[in-house]
Amino acid sequence: MQETVYRAWMKCSKLKDPDHFVPWLFRILINCCIDEQRRRKRLRPMPMEPHDSSSEMVNVYKLDLEEAMDRMKPKYRHALMLKYYQEMTVPEIARILDKPEGTIKTWIHQGLKQLRGQMERGGEVYHG
Repeated sequence: MQETVYRAWMKCSKLKDPDHFVPWLFRILINCCIDEQRRRKRLRPMPMEPHDSSSEMVNVYKLDLEEAMDRMKPKYRHALMLKYYQEMTVPEIARILDKPEGTIKTWIHQGLKQLRGQMERGGEVYHG
């Protein structure tokens, strides 16, 4: 978030239409996240320390969903995150990702299809 605010502050003079501030800011946020993912891929993973018994319990279904989302193509993941986590409309997502609405609808449909397939492969079908 700090990197997003920093980049937006440094480039705010280049924003031509103030009405498009929110989509512009989301685009910067998405680019920051993509940059961070690339940076993490270059780093060697550190060995994980064992969790102690007082660590927070995490819902298994949520972990499965997060793992499934991590395995998807970024374009599908971004469209689904904006649609279902940020509760944005298709036109808003199209503006943020700078793609036609039809493309966004396809990405959402394909992303959901991939999620269903990955969630069903585990032997159980999760409904919820």
